[in-house]
Amino acid sequence: MAEKSRLLTDRNNAFQFIRGTLFRATIEAQNQQPSQALDDHPSLN
Repeated sequence: MAEKSRLLTDRNNAFQFIRGTLFRATIEAQNQQPSQALDDHPSLN
């Protein structure tokens, strides 16, 4: 059981890492070419 929960934790960590990487890439892309989405949501700036 401990092995199973460790695998789940590893999978969750990998998922969080991928999500964080995608989020950062999206922010950098928006910073390079500002989109309307940022103008619609000033709280993100």
